Amino acid sequence: MVSNRWPGASSACLVAVLVLTGCSGGDDEPRPTASATSASPTPTEDVQPRGEEGVTYDVLNWSDRSEDPLVLAYKTAGESLAASANRGKLLPSARARTTKDFQRTVSKVLRQAWAGRWSLSPEAKVRIESTKVDGSKGAVVACEWSASTSFRKPGGEFVVKSTGKGWNKMRSTYVRSGSTWRLDSLENVGTCPGGAPR
Repeated sequence: MVSNRWPGASSACLVAVLVLTGCSGGDDEPRPTASATSASPTPTEDVQPRGEEGVTYDVLNWSDRSEDPLVLAYKTAGESLAASANRGKLLPSARARTTKDFQRTVSKVLRQAWAGRWSLSPEAKVRIESTKVDGSKGAVVACEWSASTSFRKPGGEFVVKSTGKGWNKMRSTYVRSGSTWRLDSLENVGTCPGGAPR
């Protein structure tokens, strides 16, 4: 199911999540420790990857979610779909991260966006609320800052005039094929509390 308010719905609504190609689990190697003769160790921080096609989904709680394959699938699918909207064609990366059924649905929205020359922000602000895996099916609930994930007309105004400053709660579902999670559905399920992202 895709939200029936697509034009104003988020790019994640257009985008929501997908394809994760294998992620390794643990770190069995012992960590080096500082000695009197060594320099101070550099903190090992999970650096959030930037989108490769001109759009980045900035997951605000990345440090808590960086090892979750569904979160990476959500992030990369959203980035690929938003980049597709901005470039005027469904990119190969978006095809790889979505099911055929989802592609048929999203293509209708993309054609409308391309015809109107609508665009999406190069940086979407999102917060992951939850993920769930049940066998080969998965789900992500994310909060998306509406001003960063909604279509804009060429002049910069929002396509849906009621787009405001708030968080849309989006639920996306995935199916796994091998080690790849593909976005299968996306819907707006309400709003999330909280002020503007920093």
